[in-house]
Amino acid sequence: MRERSLTTITSLCGSGSSRRAHGRSARGAQIDSRLIGEGDLFFALEGSSCHGIDHLPEAFRRGAVAVFCEARHLRQFEGAAIVVDDPVAALGRLAAAIRKEESRDLPAIAVTGSHGKTTTCQFAGELLAAVVPTAIPRASHNNHLGVPLTILNAPPESEVLVCEVGSNAPGEVEPLGRWIAPRSAVVTSIGPSHLAGFGDLDAVAREKFSLLTTIEEGGVAWVPVEVRGHLLAPEMETLTFGVDGDLELVREGETSWRLEDRKRRRRMPFTWQPTTTWAPRCLEAALAVALEVIDAPEEMLAVCSSLSLPPLRGEVLSVEGVELVLDCYNASPFTLNAAITDLMSCHARRRFAVVGTMEELGREEARWHFEAGEKLAEVGLDGIFLHGRGGPWLLEGIEAMGGTAELLDGDGGRASETVVDRLARGDRILFKASRNEQLELLASRVADGLREKGS
Repeated sequence: MRERSLTTITSLCGSGSSRRAHGRSARGAQIDSRLIGEGDLFFALEGSSCHGIDHLPEAFRRGAVAVFCEARHLRQFEGAAIVVDDPVAALGRLAAAIRKEESRDLPAIAVTGSHGKTTTCQFAGELLAAVVPTAIPRASHNNHLGVPLTILNAPPESEVLVCEVGSNAPGEVEPLGRWIAPRSAVVTSIGPSHLAGFGDLDAVAREKFSLLTTIEEGGVAWVPVEVRGHLLAPEMETLTFGVDGDLELVREGETSWRLEDRKRRRRMPFTWQPTTTWAPRCLEAALAVALEVIDAPEEMLAVCSSLSLPPLRGEVLSVEGVELVLDCYNASPFTLNAAITDLMSCHARRRFAVVGTMEELGREEARWHFEAGEKLAEVGLDGIFLHGRGGPWLLEGIEAMGGTAELLDGDGGRASETVVDRLARGDRILFKASRNEQLELLASRVADGLREKGS
């Protein structure tokens, strides 16, 4: 955001009072004291194990210009403060007010979907940054806290803002979209994720498509070819990406691709070597919305060869001749299938997978895991290791198809030893599970074990 005085900020967020705010200004915001930079606002929120107020000394030491807090906390510190009844609500109000003031000069694109949101945002950010200064979300900042932080931390020189919009339950996407007021928005996919909050796929679709209702007048909505018309309002005009859509990426060789931009009646060749089978769909979505705000296809396509995936999304680590694939930021039946497809298409000597729980699948989670186990048994892996509470369900499916798998011990040390004992130079092993499983920690132990084994 552009730098503003604390007096102006106090007014924008609807606060009734401030302390020691005169003559001070801010240019960013944080809720984590460890991330504070000079001139940032610190929103002191109540957490599950502590309160942000407890970390005020560190926040001010790092350069916080003022703290947003409730009046009852004023006695605990002497620094500048903006007093609010609810710091979380104030964070959203301030972000919405900033966007209202800056949206004319800082067009935004918004990305939602069941899968591929963060990768699409990263790709869009890298494509746009080849042309103009671009602000993108930090990590997967996509909820009622993350979206405001993305807005408030956009550098003042930014010419495009990229926002990721997530949801765990109905009614969360549209308010975030209203704050963003996007010039263009895209739904990357509709699939079985967060079913614990939504119940069924129709509810997932309704929630994701609600983002498209928040696009500013004259803006453009993009959806995958396969979902056009599915629960969309008849009057909602949308464009499609994918096979025979308004925008499509066509592979012509190992690294040779062609952009088919049917909306603008043009085609352009480019070079790219994606490391996963699902990355092209994310690049299609990214190009679709990026070209709506900056029509510079040559410059964007020129950087495709250097595009990078976010951490823990197909990240490959090579240790003692063994490739460890860390694809464990999230997991659903769709993304598990995609990861296994990538694993089976590689040229490794042998292929293994550590598969953990796929969270938030709702009342049918046992069935989803059982069916995933059935598919795992069919692909011809050289070894399957199961992790977490979903492991027994996966094992039932695997055994129902005549396959075998090993349930890993809950102890990280013993689990890693079990995996390391099976691996040898030339192998490739996938780590796939939802974030709660923290399979990257197991992968790190496996990597250490491989180094010890090779020394």
